[in-house]
Amino acid sequence: MFTNSGNAANKGTSPSLKPNGISTADAYEEPSTLATHRSDCSISIADIDKHLSSRHSPRSTHSPRDPNSPGLQDGGTGFQKKLWHIHRFSEKWLPRLTRQLKQGMDNEGQAFAADLLKAADSVVHDHLPQLPKPLRKDIHFLASVMTQAAQAHPGDDPESQQQRRIALMDCMGDLFSTTPGRWLANIGVVGIREGMVVALTTLMRDALAFEIGKAKALGNEQALLGGVAIAAIVLGPALNLIGGLKSIPEGTGNARSCISRVAMGLGSLGVILACHQTGVLEPFASTVTSLAAYNFARDACNFFFPLRDNTRSLPMPSVLAGGATYGLFQWLGSLAMGHATPRAGAGALPGAIFNGTLPLEQLAASSLDIAHSVGHAGLNALLEIQDGLVLPAIVKHMENSTYRAANASHLADEEAHRHAIRELGAFAALLLGVEGKDRQALIDEKNAELYASEVKRLEGQPELDLNQRDYLTQLKDTLARQAMLQGLGLLEMPELPPISVLLSDRSSTPDFTVLDQQIERELTRLGVSRDARARIVNELYVYEFQRAYVPLLRTPVEESVLQRLKEEARTEPMLPSDMMDSLLYQVNEERRAATVGLSISIGFGPRMPDPLQRLSRQLFITNAMRQSAFLFAVGVLYATSGVLENLDDDTRAIVEPLILGVAISLAYVPLLMAHLEGAPGRLPSRPNGEGGLPPLTQPREAPRQIHAGSSDGISGDELKSFVD
Repeated sequence: MFTNSGNAANKGTSPSLKPNGISTADAYEEPSTLATHRSDCSISIADIDKHLSSRHSPRSTHSPRDPNSPGLQDGGTGFQKKLWHIHRFSEKWLPRLTRQLKQGMDNEGQAFAADLLKAADSVVHDHLPQLPKPLRKDIHFLASVMTQAAQAHPGDDPESQQQRRIALMDCMGDLFSTTPGRWLANIGVVGIREGMVVALTTLMRDALAFEIGKAKALGNEQALLGGVAIAAIVLGPALNLIGGLKSIPEGTGNARSCISRVAMGLGSLGVILACHQTGVLEPFASTVTSLAAYNFARDACNFFFPLRDNTRSLPMPSVLAGGATYGLFQWLGSLAMGHATPRAGAGALPGAIFNGTLPLEQLAASSLDIAHSVGHAGLNALLEIQDGLVLPAIVKHMENSTYRAANASHLADEEAHRHAIRELGAFAALLLGVEGKDRQALIDEKNAELYASEVKRLEGQPELDLNQRDYLTQLKDTLARQAMLQGLGLLEMPELPPISVLLSDRSSTPDFTVLDQQIERELTRLGVSRDARARIVNELYVYEFQRAYVPLLRTPVEESVLQRLKEEARTEPMLPSDMMDSLLYQVNEERRAATVGLSISIGFGPRMPDPLQRLSRQLFITNAMRQSAFLFAVGVLYATSGVLENLDDDTRAIVEPLILGVAISLAYVPLLMAHLEGAPGRLPSRPNGEGGLPPLTQPREAPRQIHAGSSDGISGDELKSFVD
């Protein structure tokens, strides 16, 4: 989290200037020397020393030179003699003198008096145990970077910190509240792309179908029309066959894509033979001609303006669901088109041409019904917009559900860690306002609650990985031992070790009843200002408490985030509270990004570096399978037309669209599954779009590390990275 901790610590040991100009080294010189830095003070240290020597030394049990005097028992020196005076001065006279002189001193003088009293007390009452060296180094480093942190984060008082937290919460709230906005964007993107492309190409298809029907009725260009119709029929199966043969040497084919190609090829061949046997091959060929042109134009536009989304796969259940939905909407859409736009395309031709009673002049003067054709194009665009939204939404929902199920235990752990870090951080901050002698009982009570909540949480999970099972066993064994000792009367209250220490080779943690005083003493020796001392004490105390008591069984995502924080800390210092906030935020962001809802965008030009490779896929996979799918669906409708002739018009108007919808649903599955063809690791694609994120894989039984407290405090590297 911090950089160059060792160097910073070494710098911290050199004399550092306090805000009033007094260095740390000066604070331990003779009182008279210290007083020279405060010539404007109302009373000098030399006067106080003289006053104490004359008034209090004779009244004491031991004289300053008495060998039994506490100041001389270990080989007294002149400095130890001064300690006795400072002791009396700090306990008795300085508070009184400070109160007396308060009215005559300015704010700076009052602050100096308070600092002097604090320094005297820390020197004389040195009853606290020494801090471990790594923690002292971290304190020195924090003292050296606190000024930089304050400059980087102006207004770092508690109120400003709270305002930043509120702003962050508002930002996160806005982020999670944008789901309707994201869906509006998706609808807009798909509506613009599919609406324009499908509507225009459908209008072109209707115009072409009208002209082909009119030319056939007039008897013009029969040979040319027959050749074009034959080419349109064989186009889809031919492209499908070429694409399948092409995938063999390239090694891009797989079982699903090959099965899809074979199924589509056999289906296309079957409907062609069925239409030939039923005598409807000619009208079938005329219809397929305009459809072939429509498919080519549509895929050409899609090639230059592809839809891209954040799906990562194309699972079979989602394809089946998408096919059923698409077939249902095609049935309903065909019913609507039959009633609302019956004169679209070739339907604008006069009905009398079929019985030969219409004059050729009147037939030649007929024209496309623009209103019905535009309505037909709009309805068809709505059907394709629906498919462009529903299928990727189903895919994304299944991906997110699968991800959550596969990582359920990790997600539960991270939620528990998030709650524990915040709760214990607030608890540690409250401990700073409690007397040291009263803290241990509160800490033990909170630790017992942690044990109980962790056991309850783990026992409530449906499945645990190996690390979690071992962790739960350790918790139960520790609780059982404590209960046994209490039953034997050896313990009045449970003395549970912190959970983090329980699963490590560390046997103890800092003494949190006096840790804040230890940090305060070290900072006072460094000459850190009062405000900075308070912040550093709060930062380190809370952080140490979280390290000792947060049951952090790290998940793979937490481990990766901590590694990133370690790398970032090498270039930019980070306070412990900022590090904890970053840990929680980045873990949450990674999980949110992995399970975010569907997001669709429109691209301009092919994604791949090689446009020819993208064009090859568009031609031999997308267009080949789309041409074959339309050929199959329309062929099924024409092949069953003889059976439907005996039905009344109303029934036929319902059954014909239903047959078309079922046929489209059957062709939908191989149409999409063929797009799984490609090199391993390639992003998934679909006829109308493609995935936009690389595959995200998280091993379900990934090994996890235990975060453990340290009996030696925080080492320099640990403080920088939060990684043991």
